[in-house]
Amino acid sequence: MFKEEDGRPKATAGVLLYIYSKEGDAYLLLGRERIDLEERKAAGKYSEFSGSMELVAPNKPETFLEGCLRECREETASIYNLHPSYALSKSYLYFDTKPQREIAIIIIEAPKYVSREDLLLQRNAQKDIHMLDKDDFKWLKVRDFIHNKPNESGVITVKDLEGNSTIIPLRSFFLEYLKDENFLNILRQIDKKNAS
Repeated sequence: MFKEEDGRPKATAGVLLYIYSKEGDAYLLLGRERIDLEERKAAGKYSEFSGSMELVAPNKPETFLEGCLRECREETASIYNLHPSYALSKSYLYFDTKPQREIAIIIIEAPKYVSREDLLLQRNAQKDIHMLDKDDFKWLKVRDFIHNKPNESGVITVKDLEGNSTIIPLRSFFLEYLKDENFLNILRQIDKKNAS
């Protein structure tokens, strides 16, 4: 595993949540990076709930599972505080190694549906800076990510849970996932479940 200067793993860990609507269609929950972020490339763009892995003690990095679940908890303002056994039994794992960086994303059915409004209420009530990374949330149709390709600027048109077409910019990480056949195959499996 690649290391940062302070001993942290040079790795990204996170969670991508999905649900099924009453009609059986699959939807992903994406969060928008705060518009006021100093990192201008990511600000205002949507992605899964992920981030860099951390140390849990000097020279002791968290595991990928710990990092994935911590990022999900933090970036959903503790609404999705997933138990490790739930995450391991109900999920798909997307893993990739990029030059100098490993990526692990757990793709998991959310244990409950929480509306955008309730997610925003919970997020806006937080005082912990770690729980303020995302400033908006959208449940977006999985099938649209499979069939619609983002334009050169990383913008894609997808339908939300209410059936409205929405145009969103995607973070570079998420754009890379959408080019990977392994990631797309996971989305296809999730989407197929609605036909079962």
